[in-house]
Amino acid sequence: MTRTVFVTLASLGLIAAAAPASAQSIELRSKQVAYGDLNLASDKGAETLLKRLREGAQEVCSSAFRFPGDYDARPQFESCVADAMSRAVASAHSSRVSEIYARKFHVQPAPVETASAQ
Repeated sequence: MTRTVFVTLASLGLIAAAAPASAQSIELRSKQVAYGDLNLASDKGAETLLKRLREGAQEVCSSAFRFPGDYDARPQFESCVADAMSRAVASAHSSRVSEIYARKFHVQPAPVETASAQ
């Protein structure tokens, strides 16, 4: 079975932040992360998915910041990665992944909806 999660970023363009609200547009970027080969009930599988999600989040978010030498953009980049990770972890619907994510990244785990609860 093929299982995937999308690491997604909905961002306002950096220049758009200075534009009037009516002129701002939302740009959606995403990266598909496959995990059909992983056992998410195991620590190893959950940690491997988190590594893949982090790499995907960094890739998606780095495309939103076009000034690689701009250290002032670093906090926005880190915030972007954290937001993308949080959304991707929640969409994996795995309590083990959520628990390890919360422990490693010091965040409150999101409630996990199981397939039977949907």
